[in-house]
Amino acid sequence: MRAPLIVAAVAAARVAMPAPAHACDGNAPERYRSATTVWCVNPGIWAGHQADIEAFFPYGDQIIAKLEELFAITPGDLPYTIEVMEPNGYAQTPSHYGPGVAVTGDAFYNDYAGVPGFWGKLLVLHELVNQWTGLVTGGWPTDWWADHRSPFPNSMDEQIMRATGQGAAADAQHARFSDPSSGEYDPEVVMFNDLFAAHGFPGLRKAFELVRADGLSWGELRDPPAYAQQTAFVSGNPSPLLSDYVTAYLSLGAGEDLTARFVAKTVGAKPPGWNDPWPNDTTPVSEAVTAIANAHCSIAAAAGDVSAARAKLRKGDYAGAALPASADCAARCPGECACRPDGACVAPWVAGVLPPPMIDAGMPQPGQPDARVGGGGDNVSGGCGCRGSGASSGAPIFLALLAFRRRRSCAR
Repeated sequence: MRAPLIVAAVAAARVAMPAPAHACDGNAPERYRSATTVWCVNPGIWAGHQADIEAFFPYGDQIIAKLEELFAITPGDLPYTIEVMEPNGYAQTPSHYGPGVAVTGDAFYNDYAGVPGFWGKLLVLHELVNQWTGLVTGGWPTDWWADHRSPFPNSMDEQIMRATGQGAAADAQHARFSDPSSGEYDPEVVMFNDLFAAHGFPGLRKAFELVRADGLSWGELRDPPAYAQQTAFVSGNPSPLLSDYVTAYLSLGAGEDLTARFVAKTVGAKPPGWNDPWPNDTTPVSEAVTAIANAHCSIAAAAGDVSAARAKLRKGDYAGAALPASADCAARCPGECACRPDGACVAPWVAGVLPPPMIDAGMPQPGQPDARVGGGGDNVSGGCGCRGSGASSGAPIFLALLAFRRRRSCAR
């Protein structure tokens, strides 16, 4: 019987995107190459489990395609390397051969919950979800997105496995985090699963597109009222301001104010096992979420130069970023927003908007361009690591997504 291993996901500082994938070498010869993935496989693993590894080759390409769909981002440095290491209990990103992932070899043939190769499917996907999230922007909330806990990638692991035909693995992942008796139950994973059930890939994709179109980088938010410095639990990570911003853009993608739903699932409350100081909750507030969304909409509908307004929005000064109502709101207000009778382009959940909100799940319709539309996150990827993998069928395995916070963390 193989000994069970503990998987620990550890975040790393935001770093410049690595160079394109290097060639595999004798330590892990190349066994497969496509336009999106290169597989470098440890010789011992290949000799003993070639068929198991070969069965994963289509999966790697499928999840890359699904991540491109979800995030509306195709990295410029594909193919990504998927490195199958010796059985060492670890997974990490990037690989030893360039951007991508490296995963302990036994993850690809050990069972979990009766699913052969469950940990290989999960760990490859989990690390790549975090890479793509970092391409939108770094600095996602460490208390309720990913890092100290990982509800967003843990939810997306299930949804993407299900969308790529890995139903048994998706069911096992669902049971881990959505069953209150599992020991790993996380209400925030349930929250993201519910959000996905309501709005699917289009709602999330729209939110990510709007973040990039507005040129937002969560690390640029600054403490009000001067907006000159950044402090954790004020505008840093974590902080109420960061929670407000992330909730606002997810709400715009969904076409509804998600604040109450998020708060009900513990967003903003001190996470279990948080060992650092917790001076105050980071709970999003509906009034602030709506004001941020309204500022985005007013900028998107404005005529003329909006660079100063966008600069304020990027710093966290959403009140100062809001622009006056447009004379032709019906023509200029984008699909994620709606018009009030007074001509203001606002969030679609604001009372009295006309016409009823119609959410455009395609490309965003930004306002007047400025030098930073598209954001600074396009050339950034995260370096993260996991300790992981499997055990014999039926043995208990725990994915303990433990992480430490650094000053500028990636999407973990």
